[in-house]
Amino acid sequence: SEAIPLAQRSLAIREKALGPDHPDVATSLNNLAGLYELQGNYTQVLPLYQRSLAIREKALGPDHPDVAHSLNNLAGLYESQGNYAQALPLRQRSTDIEENHLARNLVIGSEEYKRNFLNTFRDSTDGVISFHLQSVPQDVQAARLALTTILRRKGRVLDVLSETTRLLRQRLSPTDQQQFDRIASVRTEIATLSVSPQASTKADQIKQLTAQAEQLEADLSRRSREFAQQTTPITIAAVQPAIPTNAALIEFIEYRPYNPKAPQGQQ
Repeated sequence: SEAIPLAQRSLAIREKALGPDHPDVATSLNNLAGLYELQGNYTQVLPLYQRSLAIREKALGPDHPDVAHSLNNLAGLYESQGNYAQALPLRQRSTDIEENHLARNLVIGSEEYKRNFLNTFRDSTDGVISFHLQSVPQDVQAARLALTTILRRKGRVLDVLSETTRLLRQRLSPTDQQQFDRIASVRTEIATLSVSPQASTKADQIKQLTAQAEQLEADLSRRSREFAQQTTPITIAAVQPAIPTNAALIEFIEYRPYNPKAPQGQQ
């Protein structure tokens, strides 16, 4: 295929122009890995995905959305080879990163923006559920990961529909409202930089803003129990005490089955 030599050339150009540890190089590595994966050449795919992940962790930080994307790529590769034990912790880590990203970015924006933003996580949600139900149906850890992901994503949808953020702000004191607005402003700036074409060159600025937002959130959480509860990730352990004795929680969810062993475009 002519696509692979072109991708290899693009990778070489970026490495020479930007350096071997630039986030754009990680993108080229992912693209090349995807082409090899189309051919079923998995021996070439694995080191490319691993190097891409290492670059993104170093350049963007361990909790960046692009790191979650690399983790999902690696997990899908391991799943396609039946290596489920190595895939599970990658899925767990990627969903934790995504949950943090959702929590930070759904604090601001219109309902339409929030719905569209949530929809970008649909593939990863389907992947986690399918991993449990289709690949390892008897694995307790995979079941807990699937349920936790369902509860978290449903909770985010309910937050959007119920205007939880607006109501939360109204219940804060005037001083805490100012802090809340500062957090929203910084998070808006982070979100804008993260999706801009120059995101890879703004990594240090994004890191600084993220640290600033986290400090503001920590301060507000200490003063406002309601804010702390709203921004704390959902866990099964936190939900269980709310279920009455001799009762059970039953969750229904619509998802698209994902088959990592199928050819690209048919998964």
